[in-house]
Amino acid sequence: MAARHFVEVESSDGEQSEGVLVEVTAPATYGVRQGALRSVFFALLASTAASFVVLGVLRTKVASRQTSSAGQSQELPSLEVSKELIALDSKFLSDWACILWLLLPHYSSATFASDSCFHEFPGGWWSRCFCQLADNPACRSEPCACKQGCGAEVTYRHTRSTSFVNYKRAWGCGAQSNRGLLTIPQSFFHDIRSLKNSCPGAQELLAEMLRGSFRTYGTVAGPGPVRQCIHAAGHVSQGWLHLHTFCQDGHLDNMPNAYWIAWCGSMSSIEQMNITAPLATEVHGLCHPEIRWAERLYGPMPTAAPLPMAAPLASTTVTVMPGALPMGLPQAALDSAELDLKET
Repeated sequence: MAARHFVEVESSDGEQSEGVLVEVTAPATYGVRQGALRSVFFALLASTAASFVVLGVLRTKVASRQTSSAGQSQELPSLEVSKELIALDSKFLSDWACILWLLLPHYSSATFASDSCFHEFPGGWWSRCFCQLADNPACRSEPCACKQGCGAEVTYRHTRSTSFVNYKRAWGCGAQSNRGLLTIPQSFFHDIRSLKNSCPGAQELLAEMLRGSFRTYGTVAGPGPVRQCIHAAGHVSQGWLHLHTFCQDGHLDNMPNAYWIAWCGSMSSIEQMNITAPLATEVHGLCHPEIRWAERLYGPMPTAAPLPMAAPLASTTVTVMPGALPMGLPQAALDSAELDLKET
């Protein structure tokens, strides 16, 4: 089964990255378990050290043969032996350097599973479907709980998140499609408050979700500006953090609305995601209105720290939607079921 991934490629002018949807004919298991990868990594290191010892022994044996047993000059053999050893050392080092160079990025990415920004799903029937769509390690061995399926035919993978089509439709879209998307992190976070309180790298994760959902929307629903929204904690009935993406002028699940109910922003092109500064040097929420919104509701973010092997950090230039919707909508809409892919 092919897995669909968005890959960033550099344009010919070297200035702008674009998202390209590619099909990979392999199972969509991009989250390799940390323990197994660590074992492989240290096994390679041990093998490298052992090989150096073997080279040292061989060097000693070869040097011991450089004795004038037959009165022959040892200048030429010594030079040939040195060349052989240099060639052997160079090949050995280049081979292992390539292996470690390829392995280290994946190992670094796996460390994401050990820090405070990654949580396995604690269990329960209420979010099993989302857990499986997110490829959270806690649910990989379970049978699919989503009626629409859990495989590559319904998911669009990003680095640490996944997008899929929302079975609910937006209204007020005009000429745009009324299809909506949901984007969820691979890690379990119940809502925006739990993300804000437990993940110092929340800014990077949200930036990836915003960027990935915009690109996926262009593939699924067609190009054009979008509205992206996140419900506040206490206004969600699906207990897995999720980002809504739908048409720019549309409404979905009583969004946009007042700030204490949801944050909404608009994006019209990927060029709005411009790199400004490393996360570690940014003032909390300075370039992320969705972070400022979360801090307004739930207090300051933890000390910012970059996530391992993150895609280029982008500050989102978005238009924050005030509470402009008439509050006369039925209150029941706030409590409506938000299980965007029904569970069995």
